[in-house]
Amino acid sequence: MSPEELFGKYRKALDDELGLSPHTKSAYVRDVAPWVAHLQDNQTSSLSGSRSEADPIILRSFLAKRRKDGVSARSLARFLSALRHFQAFLKERHAPKRFVFPITRLKFSEKLPDGLSIAEARKIVVAPDKIDFLALRDHLLALILYVTGLRRQEVASLKLRDIERGREIAEVKGKGSKVRFVPLTEAVKGVMGEYIVARRRFLDTRKESGSDEGWLLINNRGTALSTRSIDRIILKLGRERLGRRVTPHMLRHSFATHLLDAGADLMAIKELLGHSSLATTQKYTKVSSARLKEVYRKAHPRA
Repeated sequence: MSPEELFGKYRKALDDELGLSPHTKSAYVRDVAPWVAHLQDNQTSSLSGSRSEADPIILRSFLAKRRKDGVSARSLARFLSALRHFQAFLKERHAPKRFVFPITRLKFSEKLPDGLSIAEARKIVVAPDKIDFLALRDHLLALILYVTGLRRQEVASLKLRDIERGREIAEVKGKGSKVRFVPLTEAVKGVMGEYIVARRRFLDTRKESGSDEGWLLINNRGTALSTRSIDRIILKLGRERLGRRVTPHMLRHSFATHLLDAGADLMAIKELLGHSSLATTQKYTKVSSARLKEVYRKAHPRA
């Protein structure tokens, strides 16, 4: 059976697998697809024999090529996670052994994540001069991203019913359908109250008002705000207010590093971010250390 045929069965099995979000499933397919194409290209030469030791070599050459093509270390690490899931499927289906081999833990030199200074973050979340519905929505979006540290997909998935206890806590469904509760600040609650009133008025003026699905953040058609739209909105705010590129993930990084710099407990930050492993959260200690070194280097007379 060819790699493409095995990949087709994998995609079909993913559709039926419970416990994985649609976002995770599509990410697995997207990450594994280039590897399957690479296997298909090499099948007649390197993979036609029975030498299982050839497979890790081909994997390393594949990773080297992807790195040379500009794929980030983070993306390659994510690919290896997807590849482990794919190979677990292959083992269950008793696929040819040449397609299944141990994946060693590979380390990539990873660039420290970009973030904003506190002053820059304040400029991103400041209230707009002109308050109309869409400007108020964008303001609330930026506030939620920075004040809660939610992922963009988590923000896009928020519904009105997820804002509980007088808008003091938001119920968030994160990766792997894990639910966590995130506190909302007074600033967010105030803007949230304004926005919900404006949202109702906005929908009342539209034909779609009778089909409100309850999404918290909506577009100008009254439907759910997409992750792509979230990217565009934050990119626009960054260019207008800072003259630089800003992404939702940068606001999430800034949320974590600013908490850490202020003395917040790492375990608490882990829970707020929805990380399953403390090791993932610990990268923010490296960011803060790098920032401290940079401040020291610029400020100390003997640095």
